[in-house]
Amino acid sequence: MNSTDEEEIVKYMQCLLEEHITETNKLMDTLITTQEMNTKAINELTESTGDLIKAWEDGKAIIRVGGLLARFLKWAASISVVGVAITWLIGKGTSGH
Repeated sequence: MNSTDEEEIVKYMQCLLEEHITETNKLMDTLITTQEMNTKAINELTESTGDLIKAWEDGKAIIRVGGLLARFLKWAASISVVGVAITWLIGKGTSGH
């Protein structure tokens, strides 16, 4: 192998390396661009669903309050039934005298 052949091999290898570097840089640029787009999309999704999540949490709170109100009304109704029974008993007891 003479020096001309070696020089040609070196030039060929340098050319291959430069092509590889160029392709790798293109891939990295694409990766970075895609990652930036994904980050932007995730941020937009987070912002747009924030109100939906708040509404969901508010809805769960309303359901809890409704359940508490229903239990309170059941308790109040049971007291009124007892009160009516006591009033009836007292009225029956005093009406006999």
